[in-house]
Amino acid sequence: MSILLITSSREFESSVGLLFLDLFPSITCPTGHRARSAITEAFKRYYNGQHNRDASAIIQGRYSVLSAASFTPDDIASFDIGILMAATMNSNPGLFWLISYIYTVPNLLSSIRSELTSITTTTESKDGLCEATLNISLLHQKCSLLMSAWQETLRVKAATVANRIVLEDTLLDSAYLLKKGSVIQMPCNPMHTSPSNWGQSGGDFDPSRFLPTSIDKLSKNDKKKRKQAFTPFGGGTVLCPGRYFATSEIVGVAAMLAMGFEIEGARMLEPKLQVMSAQVKHPDGDLPVCIKRREGWERVKFKFTGGDEDAAEGLAFG
Repeated sequence: MSILLITSSREFESSVGLLFLDLFPSITCPTGHRARSAITEAFKRYYNGQHNRDASAIIQGRYSVLSAASFTPDDIASFDIGILMAATMNSNPGLFWLISYIYTVPNLLSSIRSELTSITTTTESKDGLCEATLNISLLHQKCSLLMSAWQETLRVKAATVANRIVLEDTLLDSAYLLKKGSVIQMPCNPMHTSPSNWGQSGGDFDPSRFLPTSIDKLSKNDKKKRKQAFTPFGGGTVLCPGRYFATSEIVGVAAMLAMGFEIEGARMLEPKLQVMSAQVKHPDGDLPVCIKRREGWERVKFKFTGGDEDAAEGLAFG
């Protein structure tokens, strides 16, 4: 991706709230409007040049289905800005926070590396390199601490806002009347950090919070409350359909980095004020770090493999 498109992507992301209003966007939101146009034109060049023939299966499949439905390459180019945003707007900060916690919380990195050995196989390749294969479908079964750290990252860094329409007059707690037809907005942060749901440490990051051994210690009522209060991917009929893909993508990359690399200078940043479309808080600023190969892993190339789909089902929630 060129520097221009990276800049356009960031400008579009920060302008989504105003663009949603769709009120003369070239006037009310010129920066975001120009950025959206630049990204769309780039996708048009991509499809007109038939570069999608060498793309991933998801892009090829999407193009095939939409083309069969009589959508033109220009139509698909306009749609695909959503794919770009889904792949970067929330996945990138989610990965950033997870990696930051793994490399800054005492003893977390060494413990995660230890459990990752159970899903990693290494073989010598013909070119003299070593190939390490990570079976990401086994993450939930074999890497409970890494999965718990990911779920805890979502708990403290998610920024989801659920929207619901009141179907009939409803009185809550004998004090709050919700009128039929009203729109209710429910940010996840109060639910994700409330002491009544998560205990007095609800505002702190605890990588072991979602471990099976930790959950087993809870009462039946506390388990129910936490399950209902944990909504990083939304809920109900609008539960994010891409939650398994996003989790596999993010945790898989985090596993690769943890196994093969050292990161010097990692530290936690403060989150910045989120934009309307962000489902995960973004860090406030950049963080210069030094990433280098882990000793003994200098000549290793990584490969990912799937496997048991039933095992993969547990990736998002456990």
